[in-house]
Amino acid sequence: MKKITKKVGWSVAALAAGMLPGVTFAQLDEIVVTATKREQTLQEVPVAVTVTSRDVIEKAHIQDAIDLQSVVPSLRIAQAQSTIQTNFIIRGFGNGANNVGIEPSVGVFIDGVYRSRTSAQLSDLPNLERIEVLRGPQNTLFGKGASAGVVSVVTAAPSFEYDGYIEATGSNFDGFLIKSYMTGPVSDDVAISIGGSVNKRDGYARNITNGNEFNERNRFGVRGQVLVNSFENVSLRIIADYDELDEKCCFAPSLSNPLPGGVGADPFDYETALTFEPTNKFENYGVSAHADVEFDNFTLTSIAAYRISDSQRNNDVDFSAADLFGDNFSTLKTSTFSQELRVTSTNESRFQWLGGAYFFKEKLDQSDQVLFGSLTRGALLAGNAAVLEGAAGVAPGSFFAEGTGASRVGDQSNFAFSFFGQADYEIFDNLTFTAGLNYTNDRKTFSLVQTNTDVFSNTDLSGINPALSALQFFPQMIAIPNAIEDGKSSDDSWDYTVRMSYDFLDDRVKVYAGYSTGFKATSWNFSRDSRPSPAVISALFPNPASVPFNLRPGSRLAKPENSRVIELGLKAQFDIGSINIALFDQAIKDFQTIVFSNGGFVFGNAEKQTARGVEIDFVTNPIEGLTLAFGGTYIDPEYETYTGAALGDLSGTRPGSIHKFSTSTAVTYERPIGQFDAFVRVDHQFDSEVDIQDGGDANAFNLAAAAVDGRTRKVNTFNASAGISYQHVDLSIWGRNLFGDEYLISNFAGLGGGVNGFPNQPETYGVTVRLSL
Repeated sequence: MKKITKKVGWSVAALAAGMLPGVTFAQLDEIVVTATKREQTLQEVPVAVTVTSRDVIEKAHIQDAIDLQSVVPSLRIAQAQSTIQTNFIIRGFGNGANNVGIEPSVGVFIDGVYRSRTSAQLSDLPNLERIEVLRGPQNTLFGKGASAGVVSVVTAAPSFEYDGYIEATGSNFDGFLIKSYMTGPVSDDVAISIGGSVNKRDGYARNITNGNEFNERNRFGVRGQVLVNSFENVSLRIIADYDELDEKCCFAPSLSNPLPGGVGADPFDYETALTFEPTNKFENYGVSAHADVEFDNFTLTSIAAYRISDSQRNNDVDFSAADLFGDNFSTLKTSTFSQELRVTSTNESRFQWLGGAYFFKEKLDQSDQVLFGSLTRGALLAGNAAVLEGAAGVAPGSFFAEGTGASRVGDQSNFAFSFFGQADYEIFDNLTFTAGLNYTNDRKTFSLVQTNTDVFSNTDLSGINPALSALQFFPQMIAIPNAIEDGKSSDDSWDYTVRMSYDFLDDRVKVYAGYSTGFKATSWNFSRDSRPSPAVISALFPNPASVPFNLRPGSRLAKPENSRVIELGLKAQFDIGSINIALFDQAIKDFQTIVFSNGGFVFGNAEKQTARGVEIDFVTNPIEGLTLAFGGTYIDPEYETYTGAALGDLSGTRPGSIHKFSTSTAVTYERPIGQFDAFVRVDHQFDSEVDIQDGGDANAFNLAAAAVDGRTRKVNTFNASAGISYQHVDLSIWGRNLFGDEYLISNFAGLGGGVNGFPNQPETYGVTVRLSL
């Protein structure tokens, strides 16, 4: 592997010290990244990437993936209905939450292994080393699932020196988090590590129906590694992990229909009334093997992984204490196998290269049911149920009978492979040209069957009262595959990167310009709104009279999306600080969209969505012990063309939930106090106000949400921490959202046209003690 060196040139610190005698200027530590699948320093790599180090994660007390966005302004992480499904968004592009058929546009990799479905437990990994966020399409090197960017999580390998820690945290809401990690040699050639965590906390939301709390934490994880260096040029790292989650989540009160006594009038009172609390259960485990074989001028790398995850969730879909709907119970089992083979040059020549192949196989099995409750019949039909049943000729008590409804079973098999290569050529001193190419082939086989026991939806009421069709919640579904739809998709794409970079001022400053493309394959709709198009219905039923009543057209899939980005960047590092700036013009053609409507999901494609903007990352150590960090993003997004939206033609409008301005500011001061080492850190996250949903004033839901102060989101959050260390003991206190900033993560149309929302987490604070072994 190419050795990383730092060239020494003229020193800003030395010059400044001459002008300001008596002032000591600190030097920034170098940060090593693997953003281009070879080790380089952050300032060397000509890619828009933000790195969050272990030191920042620990000092800022980032508790889970959602907290990560407070230090990476271009990254937004959405988690609403379930803690199981987390949606990563970079530069306003990202999808994948709540419907397993939509793959993420932002790929998540943990130690080089792609996680196609992600929970919010990144920081529970023991001995995190860093988290890299790569912005813009990254398909050339990362392939599948990286059309908008990549989040790469790197943990430390086992050490041949004994090391470890045990850590305990106590926090409000009776929370406690225990972590431990140990590593060391078992022989001259073999080292191991093992770590784990238990994370529990009471809920901060309350169901006034029974007094139960929810939005809690209840998580457990363990991870072990073996590192074998039996031969001089061969290294083998094996990782096995298991984690589980069993939580009641997530709180989504009605904003438009407060309960008697004013309960629910303010969602940030965190009180609501439900028949039962929503539940999430998740079990995730896997094993991976990472092998490196070093030759004279190149390294051969193999990363193989097999993973399984099982999840269950249940929601009170009417979000009320009235038993209108019973269980909305769903399960998902995911099994994946992946294999990457890569060859990377390691010589010191002007020409550096890498190439490889990637294979991915995944199986999804999902089941889902929505059942009527004990009050559905009376609430919807009042005293007319028996009359309607008689007129329709069905058995008394059939309409909206408790326990009836609809259930679905779906599965998907995904097979994908890619070949990739990238080369850097130093044309002359300091001027480097980069070119990369990727071919990806992605094939899916999908099936979905619905069993409908809802007699009301199965009854033709057109001759009785056509208006009653609005209450037929579970219309006919045509199973897939069928005579016309085979449930198969086969997509492929050639994607590439070209980039030029130039270093000057003794390699202290780098400027670069690049163009990259990306791709995401077809996504199939697993929801109850997975329906054939009008053309398919006509082909299935050539005689219009034979079309089953109440068969409604819809969307089966979202077709592939293709992305591109033009990027200009500058990276500069001096002894007292660094500044990185990126200007970008990014677009996705046929951006895969997903809209939650009437309890189901409508899939589609926006013909072209764009985002233009600028990003800046600035870090300085003006004096010894003081670190100032600032990150800022300006984004101007637009649906350049979106004619098929559920709201009509949205062309020329601004997409919802993409903030124009986002900033992250942090001040950290470290200094020794006698025999102690101490630090204080304060950080601030700001997101400018934005409509949560698309459509602006043309969206009637936005107007209704505005009337109950639930239309927009604006973030203005402060976090702080302080700590001391003495020999092997570290003690810190911390607080997140210290001043009780209140905003909605998301909102949606509830039953009856009401407005529901997901409030952010209230202030949390605690004390952490770590004993290093």
